Amino acid sequence: MNYQSLLGIVLFVFASKNYALDPKESALWAEDITQLQTLIKEKHINPFVNINEKEFDSEVNQLIVHLPAINESQVEVEMMRLVRSIGDAHTSYNIMSGSHRHYPFRLKYFGEKLKVVDTTERYNFLLGAELEDIGDYSLAQL
Repeated sequence: MNYQSLLGIVLFVFASKNYALDPKESALWAEDITQLQTLIKEKHINPFVNINEKEFDSEVNQLIVHLPAINESQVEVEMMRLVRSIGDAHTSYNIMSGSHRHYPFRLKYFGEKLKVVDTTERYNFLLGAELEDIGDYSLAQL
């Protein structure tokens, strides 16, 4: 097996938390989302210029209701969308704001090639390897 294939398999495994949240995860995310909602209302000078408060609250509630049916990445995207609905340049949601699952390596483009440029000791043998695909998806499709 060549390094490119192994790298693709490793990335596929690390990236495949695509299953829905379990009840405990849903409850923890619901707490976070509610806290975000509260902080926006308490700390933002005027959060409801571009979206009214009732609509914002409705979006928050819909997200909480749908938590058991979505995965962690979808929650993150929805939280970014909620915060973006405030519609100003200084209010944002940092996707890396909490504990997350991370790839054990860093990738960088060299022309058209995406290569491993840094990794943990366990995956040192992948340094310099080129990522060509993840599962059935080519790099161009990703």
